[in-house]
Amino acid sequence: MPNNLENPVKILTLIPNSNNPGVTLGEGTGAELEITHEGTADGGPIVTIVDPTATTGHEYQVFFNDQAQIRNENGDWVAAATVMRQFNPNDPDTLVGTTVDIAGVYAGDGINIDLQFHLDVIHHYYGWADGVTLTFPVGTNIVEVPPFEAGGGSPDIEIIGNVVKLGVTDDSQTQAGIFHDGGEDWNIVVDPTSYTLPLSVDWIVHDDGYAGGQNETGTTVVEEIGYAARVAEHWNVQDVTTGEVVLLEQSVINGTDLYPPRDDSPTELGLDAAPVIDGFQINMSIVWGAPVDFSTLTEDEDNEGSYDIDSYYANGWAATAKAIDTWGAGTTELAELQKDYELRFTGVYEETQVEHVIGSDTLFVWKIQEGTGSIATLEGSRLYDIADHPMNPNPGSSDPFTIGIPFEVWSIDDEKQINILVYDRGQDLDPGFGSKDWYPFNPAGRMYCHFLPTDYHETVVDVNGPEVDNLTWNTVWWETDWVNGDVLTFQYDNPIVKGSDTYGFNTTAEAYSSDIARNQVDEINVFPNPYYGINSEEINKYNRFVTFNHIPDGNVKVRIFNLAGVLVRTIDKTDEGQFMRWDLANEDGLPVASGLYIAYIDLPDLGTTKILKLAIVQEQQILDRF
Repeated sequence: MPNNLENPVKILTLIPNSNNPGVTLGEGTGAELEITHEGTADGGPIVTIVDPTATTGHEYQVFFNDQAQIRNENGDWVAAATVMRQFNPNDPDTLVGTTVDIAGVYAGDGINIDLQFHLDVIHHYYGWADGVTLTFPVGTNIVEVPPFEAGGGSPDIEIIGNVVKLGVTDDSQTQAGIFHDGGEDWNIVVDPTSYTLPLSVDWIVHDDGYAGGQNETGTTVVEEIGYAARVAEHWNVQDVTTGEVVLLEQSVINGTDLYPPRDDSPTELGLDAAPVIDGFQINMSIVWGAPVDFSTLTEDEDNEGSYDIDSYYANGWAATAKAIDTWGAGTTELAELQKDYELRFTGVYEETQVEHVIGSDTLFVWKIQEGTGSIATLEGSRLYDIADHPMNPNPGSSDPFTIGIPFEVWSIDDEKQINILVYDRGQDLDPGFGSKDWYPFNPAGRMYCHFLPTDYHETVVDVNGPEVDNLTWNTVWWETDWVNGDVLTFQYDNPIVKGSDTYGFNTTAEAYSSDIARNQVDEINVFPNPYYGINSEEINKYNRFVTFNHIPDGNVKVRIFNLAGVLVRTIDKTDEGQFMRWDLANEDGLPVASGLYIAYIDLPDLGTTKILKLAIVQEQQILDRF
C-alpha cells in the first residue's frame, strides 16, 4: 500500500451471506418500483431497489417546494429566511401550503436593503389570490415598492406606515385574483437603519374566493442579509407511514445539480450520485418552469404528407414561442401552456377550382369543401393586403375573416376542438404572375399560426377582444403538403406545479415465516471447519473464533460438548442477524484443546434442534494471561 495517499484509508469489511433464515425479501436488487402520480407534470422519479434488506414496506410521497436563498459572505447559498404558516388545522384551508418567502440582499445603491419577495400560491382547487398584506415591525422605513407584473397584471401598491398592501386586500373576493400559481416575485426597498435583525414580516394572502375563501397567514423571519439571491426549486421525499421527511431539499435533476451549494461546486454529478435511503435509490427526471416551445412534433406512422414546422423561437425571432411573446397577447397560465394539441387533416379540396381574375392575372383558388377540415380566422398577411384576398367575403376590407383550412385543432388534455389564428406569410398578389394556384393554407410556403384553446366556433375571432388573451403558442409552417387522414401531435413539456404534482410509491418489507425458517434448519453450519490454527477473519491471537451461520432470530442456545460428553461452553444468541461466534474458549475463558467437538443448537422457537461436528486444531498455546 502506498505510504502517501490523498485521502485517509478506510477499510470496509463485507460479509456475503444469504437471506436470514425464514426471511423473504421484497423487490430484488435493481427492481424499479411502480410510481403513482397526482397532477399533470411529465416525467417523475425513477425508484430502484439497491438494498432489499433495508426496505421498510412503507408508503412514500415525493413533493416539491421553492426556497428563497441568499449567498452569504462565505459564498455559500443558504436559506434566506424562516417561513412560518399560522394555519389552524381545525380551520378550512383553501390556500393550502401558500407561503411568502423573503431574501434580503444589499441594494445596488450601497445604502438600502432589497427584500426580494417570492409568493408561492398553492390552492386546493385552481384558485388564485386577490392580494397580499405585509406588516413590517413598527418604525421600519419602507423606501420604495417598485411596480411589478403578477400573473394577472400589475397589482395596486399602497404603503401605509409599516404596512404594504398589494392588489385587492379588502377581502371582497373577486374570483379572478391577480396573483397566480407558479410563483410571483417583487421587491421592497427598506432602510437598514430603521430595523434590527432578525426582521419579522407578518403576511396575509387574500383568497379570491373562486373555490373557498380562507385567507392564508404567516410570518417570515429574515436573519441574515446576503450578497445575491435566488429561488431554488427542490424535491423532497416523505415517509407517509411515519410522517418523517427522509430526503429534504434535493436539487439534482437527471444527474445535474441545478442549485449547487456554491457557485464553484460541481454540477454534473451523474445518475449514480442519486441519493439512497431505506434501501432504494431515487433519480428525479422532471421539468421546472413553463416550456418555451413544443418539445416534440409527432407524425402518425400512417401519415403520407410532408411537413416542416417550427416556431418564432426556433428561428430566433422571439424570446419564446408563447403567444404573449410572438403575438403580443395570450395566457401565461402554466395549466394552459402545458397542454398538448392534435391536428387532424380531415379536409378535402373542392373538385373544381374557382377562377379569380385580378386585372390580366388569374388565380385558381383551391377551396376546402364545406363540412371538411375546419374554419379558422385569417388575421393578416405579409406580402399583400387581405382586402384583396380571393376568399374575402368583404372585398376591400382589411378586417380578419374566416377561411376553411384542411385540418382541425384539438386540445388533447381538454378533449375538445379549439380555434386557431392564421397569418399568410408566403403567398403574394404581385401583378404580372399570369396564372397560379391559390390556397387557403399554403402547402408550399410559410404560414404563421397561433393556437387559441377556446371552444371551437366558426365565427371571426375578434383580434382586439378578450378572446385573444387565451392564445397559447406560435407555430411556423414552412411546408404543409398534407394528405387527408394525417395526424400531427404537438407536445409541450408539462413542468412541475408545486402543491399539485405529487408522486407516490411503496416498498415491500422483508417478511418472516417460522415455517420457512424451520425448513431451513439444515442450512445451519459452522466455518471454518476444520479450524486449522487460524481464521482469516481474526485480527490477532487473542481474537480466535469460528462462526455459526444461518442462525434464525429469536431464542437460540448453542451448547458445545467434547467427545466425552462434557459441556465445554454455552452460548446464547443476544443480537439480530444470522451469525453467532464461539471464541474457542471454555466457560472459564481458557482456550479449548484441539480435538472434535459436538455443537448442539437448540431452537425452541421453531421446536427443533441442529447438531454439528466441529474439528479444532489449535496452534501451540502460550498463555501470557489468565
